[in-house]
Amino acid sequence: MPKITKRFLDSLTPCSTKTFYWDDSLKGFGVCVTPASRRSPAGRKSYVLQFRVRGSIRSRRTVIGPVSVLTPYEARDRALEALATAASGADPVPSQVQKVALESEIFTLRVFATRYMTEHAKRTKKVSSCALDQDYLDRLILPVLGEYPLEKIAREDVAKLHQEIGSRTPYQANRVLALLSVMFTKAAEWGLLPLNHQKPTSTVTCFREHKRRRFLSTEELGRLGSVLHELETATTDWKHSRNIADRLDSIALIRLFVFTGCRKTELTKLRWDEVDRSQRVLRLIDSKTGPKNVELPSPALQILDGVAGRHNAADSPYVFPGRNPMVPRGEARKLWDLVRKKSKFDNVCLHDLRRTYASLAANSNVPPAVLQGLLGHAKYETTQGYVQLFDRTKATSAERVANLAAALLEGKPDADVVEESEEVGESSR
Repeated sequence: MPKITKRFLDSLTPCSTKTFYWDDSLKGFGVCVTPASRRSPAGRKSYVLQFRVRGSIRSRRTVIGPVSVLTPYEARDRALEALATAASGADPVPSQVQKVALESEIFTLRVFATRYMTEHAKRTKKVSSCALDQDYLDRLILPVLGEYPLEKIAREDVAKLHQEIGSRTPYQANRVLALLSVMFTKAAEWGLLPLNHQKPTSTVTCFREHKRRRFLSTEELGRLGSVLHELETATTDWKHSRNIADRLDSIALIRLFVFTGCRKTELTKLRWDEVDRSQRVLRLIDSKTGPKNVELPSPALQILDGVAGRHNAADSPYVFPGRNPMVPRGEARKLWDLVRKKSKFDNVCLHDLRRTYASLAANSNVPPAVLQGLLGHAKYETTQGYVQLFDRTKATSAERVANLAAALLEGKPDADVVEESEEVGESSR
């Protein structure tokens, strides 16, 4: 009898009849190979266990799991646990729902989700993305579809779940649909679904998503500055912050969002060892798109100098520490709510300050490639979604284009047209 290893399993080929191979080191532990079929052109390989419960005369056999899902070491560990349970007189066979799924060699979505998170999500995604996937699974997907075998999940099941979530949060419903789509793709790649299996997500239509276009106008930026200055000079503690120093940190954080265009976590989790003052740059170890450098203009440096005067690396590794100095602070949501109210902003979130930064850059004629680098976007298409032109810029551009067209229609030379258009543009400012 051979020892069941990965090399041995890879050497096995489908037989004309169901065949068992028993391990030479662990009695009762083996592999079952089934013949090739229309549903499984390469046949199926599953770990099995032959055991006898203490006090029973009859031996029994159960499926531990598919070879494509478990490694020999994992299957051997499960077999040892089951044998120990049987030796104690207890029944090691799983519950009826799991037993049906295992014996038919079809894993439930709940069982597969564990493998997906371990072997794909945690290896290829950022920690925050993995946490979001796990939240979607635990809170929205598995309570509804968790006990369904993978092959039995139909389009109607996914569509119903998508509609139920979408009635509350359409954006979240689309993210859940995308997650399920990736999971079914991986299931097919790993041989857990037939090659011709149609994903139940493929024909489900996503909800329409309205891209957020909010940014602060020049007048709104002026109001924001006035409110921040008022809060900075106030001498009393407010319920919106723990103390005066905490309020000043929150205000500094808001100003840095405007001056750098950083994402929220890039600043709330900023460490002092990422601040390179001599080169005027933030050397972020991690961001949404990986490590990146953020330029530090003079206004941003002044803000950081003020923060360093209140607490520095000797107090905490974080530029903006929380109550526990070893933990970064939150995003100053309470103070931001107060700022919005006093500034009379309608539906403005902190991330809109990043859009404001992008729009200011675009209206200052910053080249698109440079703006993409400033924002840290992997694709310029993402940057385009952030850019909004001020009404004055659009009006000036429209005036120039119309004057250019009118002049050409009158047969004026190109040089005269360009010169006249520039004069009109200057006067409109």
